[in-house]
Amino acid sequence: MDKLKDKGYTLASMLVVLCVTSCISVLGLTKIYDTYLKICLEKQLELIEYLIIRAKYESYLNHISKSIYIYEEYVVYDDEEYLNYGNVRADDEYIIGYTENGNIQLANTITYFNNQYSKSIVLWIGGGNYEIKE
Repeated sequence: MDKLKDKGYTLASMLVVLCVTSCISVLGLTKIYDTYLKICLEKQLELIEYLIIRAKYESYLNHISKSIYIYEEYVVYDDEEYLNYGNVRADDEYIIGYTENGNIQLANTITYFNNQYSKSIVLWIGGGNYEIKE
């Protein structure tokens, strides 16, 4: 009879296994969320880059003025509204305007951020070049 009592898990050993498993999964979830925040910020900057290039070349090729309207939670270009990815926000409202020659109208620095990360897009006057800074 004593041999039957020693087989299997005790309640204490099950609790230890459960605690270890919970700790590992919590650490994994924080890493996944951190990666999610980075990806959302990167995707937002890719969208802004795409819209900048599109506005620059459309204004140059068609000889018309183009503007990108950046709000805290979304972006508007050619009456199309693009929502920001995840919880990414702009620090203020901006207008990126291009002349008929494809030149930017106003130099500016636009900062996007979320809970942990931020990146800025620096726009230069003249050729309409830009740079992304950490």
